[in-house]
Amino acid sequence: MAQGGGRTDAAGDTVIVRAAIHPAIGIGRVGNSPDQFFCGPEVSYPTPRHPGFYRDANGALKRQAARFRIYGYNAAGDVVAELTTANSSIAWSAQLRNEKAAWYEFQLAMDIPEIEHAKPANRRNAEVKGEDRTKLMIDGDTVAIAGASQSGPAYRFNGEIFGIPVYLGELQTDAAGRLIVLGGQGVSASYAEQPLKDFSNNDTWYDDTADGPVTALVTIDGMTVPVDPAWVVIAPPNYAPNLKTVRTMYDLLFDLFVQSGQLPAPSPVSFTRDILPIFQRMSGLQWVNEGSTGHSATGRRSISTTRNSCSRYRRPTARWKCRGRSRIRFAISSSTGIRARRCRGFTATPCRSSRRPTSIKTAPCRLRS
Repeated sequence: MAQGGGRTDAAGDTVIVRAAIHPAIGIGRVGNSPDQFFCGPEVSYPTPRHPGFYRDANGALKRQAARFRIYGYNAAGDVVAELTTANSSIAWSAQLRNEKAAWYEFQLAMDIPEIEHAKPANRRNAEVKGEDRTKLMIDGDTVAIAGASQSGPAYRFNGEIFGIPVYLGELQTDAAGRLIVLGGQGVSASYAEQPLKDFSNNDTWYDDTADGPVTALVTIDGMTVPVDPAWVVIAPPNYAPNLKTVRTMYDLLFDLFVQSGQLPAPSPVSFTRDILPIFQRMSGLQWVNEGSTGHSATGRRSISTTRNSCSRYRRPTARWKCRGRSRIRFAISSSTGIRARRCRGFTATPCRSSRRPTSIKTAPCRLRS
């Protein structure tokens, strides 16, 4: 039985029969600061950091770490407790690899219709043949770590490409024994000292991004508990951390599960949960994308998130009910690629913002379905 801090179901079952690592996919990011890092967002809408937070005192970019936790579940599938060094024994392991130099070229995003007319995606470094192609794969091997507040050279992912050492990252644990995965330091180069020729496909070039599995061996009161694994992705830096793309990976996966019948479609549709976030992302992208500026900036005819617009969404006229819903479905479909399903409508309370909208169309809104 796990001790402390957990939520139990109505029957009070606190016997942990399995565990799972969360998040299922953790995102870390490279950075050139030699020792400074921060843990990446662990909620959907994190509080914005203060200016300068993402760089160290010398202006170098901090790495974004992916932090993993383990939760224990009872037989009914309810969370009993987070498992830490205080109530269990945890031995973590992770592997990082970078196989881009041996993989296929990037020509176009493969989830858009235009991919049918894209150039063929050939293997990178095609002149490297046979067994030598394994030298293109940067393998950091598997690294294990256990205990609280652990770190050091013994937990580093060290790989190589054609004999050139490549540091892919390292493992640490925090004070509660949670796993912290750090990626590389933003190094890219050519093992043959060749210049860049293309924005995405350059033979002989490599970098220190990577990905791989995260696993754990958990023991509670001398009993081993099966643990669902996770995956870690070490990506490039995020230079606009408070903005989101219009269609998130969650949106894409959720839509695929709904279309395949593995998950039900939202019913009823919630304006706050299902629609407003898409409008906010579309509006926010005007800061970094000229095309979004033309569609979402103040004064343009577009769907916005100001108080006046939110109020109109709540109490649409008969004419707007037809035209407005069509615009919503069109906006969602054209901006995300996700087919917007026809719905009977949605309800929302009026915005209760404490301040007036500024020149940007993202004034605070508090809506609920």
